Amino acid sequence: MVRSATLQGPALRPKAPLIIGRYALYDELASGGMASVFLARLLGPVGFSRTVAIKRMHPQFAKEPEFVSMFIDEARLAARIRHPNVVPTLDVVCTDGELFLVMEYVQGESLSRLMKRAARATGPMDPKIALPILIDALQGLEAAHNATTETGAPLNIVHRDVSPQNIMVGVDGAARVFDFGIAKASGRLHTTRDGVIKGKLAYMAPEQLTGKVVTPHADLYAAAVVLWEALAGRRLFDGEHEAQVIHQILDGVTSGPRAHNPTVSPELDAIVLRALCLDPTQRFPTAKAMAEALEALGQQASPGEIGAWVTEHAGPSVVARANRIREIESDSTPFTLGSLEMNEASGPRAQVVSQPDTDESATFSSNSASRAVEKRGRWNGPAAPLLVSVALLAAGGVAYLVMRPSRESAGDDTAKVESASAVSAVAEAAPSATGARVVVAPSAAPTDSASAARVTGLVSAPSTTARNVPVASGPTSKPAPTTANTARPAPTSVPNPCVPPYYFDAEGIKHPKPQCL
Repeated sequence: MVRSATLQGPALRPKAPLIIGRYALYDELASGGMASVFLARLLGPVGFSRTVAIKRMHPQFAKEPEFVSMFIDEARLAARIRHPNVVPTLDVVCTDGELFLVMEYVQGESLSRLMKRAARATGPMDPKIALPILIDALQGLEAAHNATTETGAPLNIVHRDVSPQNIMVGVDGAARVFDFGIAKASGRLHTTRDGVIKGKLAYMAPEQLTGKVVTPHADLYAAAVVLWEALAGRRLFDGEHEAQVIHQILDGVTSGPRAHNPTVSPELDAIVLRALCLDPTQRFPTAKAMAEALEALGQQASPGEIGAWVTEHAGPSVVARANRIREIESDSTPFTLGSLEMNEASGPRAQVVSQPDTDESATFSSNSASRAVEKRGRWNGPAAPLLVSVALLAAGGVAYLVMRPSRESAGDDTAKVESASAVSAVAEAAPSATGARVVVAPSAAPTDSASAARVTGLVSAPSTTARNVPVASGPTSKPAPTTANTARPAPTSVPNPCVPPYYFDAEGIKHPKPQCL
């Protein structure tokens, strides 16, 4: 049986982050047979970042098609379940032999650890604490059972691994179901081989053990086992070996948690026993129906009280992880996507692809030029003020060429070429170590007075066309004036790539177009 890693356990000793794509992986939170879960940060542009949990497949399984398909299925199914009581999957990454799921980080502890610590400290859980946690879990399961595809077709999801290990209780007082790694659903890429039983044995429904059709009723049975154990403070099925556990499950449950905890009401006892019936049709019809039956009992703790209970029984580990997150967040500034330190020392440099944007227009301001210069490279030496000035002068020349009205005389073409040469000369003054300069070249074979210079920018080799344009030092000769009756050719419309002088990337962040600097 393949078990996925769970979000539990103390963080390991801090170490330098591992940068994979736009994610920085820090401490390992837990490890299972198939994957490990890490505390991580999403690194975005302009300093944006977010703490996440990453479930990273072990390298030896990342090349096995069966395990890869299971992993992809988990991501696809979890992404279709949108509910506050299900840990959301934010992203799936498959690159360079790495395969991992990005999940929302929940500040809290697994119900499994909380139950163990509570049993050692105070005995069985108070029903007013246990009920809201299971109601939350049932509501999350209801959302999973009713999930659909993009076209509205039912996915028929059955979790098949509902257990205290797969229920997170946050310090916000909310419980969330996670880990759909072995869930049964329509259209899965991976299908279970005949004779293979998946799930935790002590929480499997009888029909799951005997190989019959598994329906959402199996999840209700497992949830009832979790509730029984929380209220009784002990395991429901506990044998020396698996065969004994299987016999206990198939024999059926005869006593409720009230036999071990007198604070459990007879009504609550009856609800638990109904959900543990051997016959699936005798259980509650849906997870929602079971949750409503528990809610009708009343006397349930508020989210604030549940959060305080979590802090009481998981205080050291929760506080340690909270402190670690603060430490990571305070030190994560050098590891943003806009930082050259991360790109050069920790991973590949992010590439920005320039694309035209004709939907909006704006003025290319000197502030935009300054920010663009700062992003071109690490210009932190004594030449930084000079380089900023060069960029501003170049931007001003481009703006002048773009925005000034066209003149009708042929002599204006010469003036435009002269201005282009001046901008080119200023740009060429920038140090070649930057690897970029602005080159202005006249349009080929100008045939009328509307022909203008074009900005080509960010070329790796100098443009001989632009460099060979002479800079006039005196009056220029003009051709013979045309007669008034001579018809002038219609102006040729030349699209200007620098209107507007910026574009938006996939994240919606505005960037200046490199060729317009």
